[in-house]
Amino acid sequence: MPGTRLSGARRTIAVALLCSAMLLIGAAQGSARADRAFVVTAVSGSAYGYFSNVGFFGGPPATRGPAPMVTLPSAGSAGSITATAATGSAVYGPATIFTSGPITVSTQGTTGATGSATSSTNIQNVNTSGNEVFTATNVASTCTATEAGITGSTTITGGTVQTDSGLDLNSDGDFTDAGEHVPVTVVVPANPAPNTSIEGHIHVGTTTDNFRYVFNEQIVNPDGSLTVNAAHEYLLGPTAVGDLIIGQSRCGVTAVTAATFRSLTAAAAGREVLVRWRTASEIDMLGFNVYGQVNGKRAKLNRRLIAARSGSGASYSFRHRILAGKKAPARYWIQVVNLDGSSSWYGPARVTKHA
Repeated sequence: MPGTRLSGARRTIAVALLCSAMLLIGAAQGSARADRAFVVTAVSGSAYGYFSNVGFFGGPPATRGPAPMVTLPSAGSAGSITATAATGSAVYGPATIFTSGPITVSTQGTTGATGSATSSTNIQNVNTSGNEVFTATNVASTCTATEAGITGSTTITGGTVQTDSGLDLNSDGDFTDAGEHVPVTVVVPANPAPNTSIEGHIHVGTTTDNFRYVFNEQIVNPDGSLTVNAAHEYLLGPTAVGDLIIGQSRCGVTAVTAATFRSLTAAAAGREVLVRWRTASEIDMLGFNVYGQVNGKRAKLNRRLIAARSGSGASYSFRHRILAGKKAPARYWIQVVNLDGSSSWYGPARVTKHA
């Protein structure tokens, strides 16, 4: 199933349930609508230096690569998984599609409340053969996925594309005879916008072969992950037909709801405020802290962490006794502390009076 390209400066969300909003408390009711935090339960990531799939003169396509290549396990890896190659080469008989110097690719990622996945590629000295239309001293791509979304980018250093190989009808090398024209070369942006396209052609004898290069190609995959191709050459024929991909990074995460809040209230009676909250689900949670607004700032009110009780949700309460001479907070928040030490906030709940 094909993916969907990003356009312009759009950013892609990796998982469907990524719309986590702060709780808004009604002043009259003093209650909160349900809110959620998310935990990354699986990560995906991969990277490779180059891959080609090209057929010539109407024949079947043949592949070169992907190489070098790395893949991230779904459970993640805190350390970088890296592969290197001293050179890159995609050669089909007399036709050279891609050559380069050293290539490094890597991926890593972790699960949990702060889970993420990152992949990257770095290719030096593209077109060491001198026979390719795209030349660059360095090509790099990267992407990073978290429960909040995915970003990707490409950097091209010293990049040019020969959009016209020139026409030398008598092969004398001067391009000045009748009907001839000189080669044309354009500069590739150092930080191309997503899906920057450059079209061109080469002359093969009396045949004109067309191509299109797409730089910083960004594709949203059906599973929500993002693929970033630093450069993708579409060989449109008629002599050579197929694809060349240079510097592919892919990353994504799978996130589930860590905690769903059903309600949060704060009710005052005399010199006490009773803070109550209910959860619908609790995943990888350690417990809760209660905060109140004191002198315009959030202040922790409980001495010990209030332990989470179950994965399916529970009801909790905290009684805040206001010392003599002290003013009761006008608002209260709940801080959720996760097993990995990360935290998230819910609230505020505005204080109401007991009936």
